[in-house]
Amino acid sequence: MATSPLPGVVALFEQDGRRALIAMDELNGWTPPAGLGRFDVAILPVGIFEHDPLTGERLIHEQHRLLELEATYAETIEMVRALDAGRVVLSHVEHMDGVSHDLLVRLGERDGWEPAYDGMTIEVE
Repeated sequence: MATSPLPGVVALFEQDGRRALIAMDELNGWTPPAGLGRFDVAILPVGIFEHDPLTGERLIHEQHRLLELEATYAETIEMVRALDAGRVVLSHVEHMDGVSHDLLVRLGERDGWEPAYDGMTIEVE
C-alpha cells in the first residue's frame, strides 16, 4: 500500500481505489484541508474531554495548558464532520478522561463514529 504524507502527523493510504486517512495524535489546531476527497475509513484520536459529553459540565479548566497541546472531543467531532469518510474510528482514549467503552459506544452512535479497541483490525472496503 503506497503512502502519501499530509501536513502534520496525518497519513493517507491508497490502494485499488480504497482510501484510508490515519491521524494518530497531535491534531490540536488541525483542520482537514479542502479537496481531500472521499475516504473509505478515517482513524483519528478521540481527543480529550474538556466537558462532560453528556452533561456539558466543564472537566478541564479553560486555561489549563493541556488545552493548548491536545485537541478536544468537540474539536475532533468538527474534524470528523469536515471529512468525507464512509467510516470513522476514534482511538487513543486517555485513561484520565475516565470514559468507559459503553459511553464511547453511546457517543459514537450519537455523533457518527465508532470506538477503537485493543486488538481491533480494520478492513478498508
